[in-house]
Amino acid sequence: MKQDLEINELALEIIDMLGVALHFAGAKQDKIKDLIDLYLKELDCVDENLPYDQKQMILLITTLKKKNPHLFKEQK
Repeated sequence: MKQDLEINELALEIIDMLGVALHFAGAKQDKIKDLIDLYLKELDCVDENLPYDQKQMILLITTLKKKNPHLFKEQK
């Protein structure tokens, strides 16, 4: 039971960190929740044989920016 609670707390912390990463990637503040959902959908499309590491996370965020530029602030 305690382990399940710790896993749930870790999952929430990871989602929060993803929100922070999206913020620094230029996401519009009111679109971060939508982008997290889209990120998880993109993650489902990734080849399971590929490692899920920082490089993969960056690639996923870059893909989100390309597919959904309207959810990000304009780059100057």
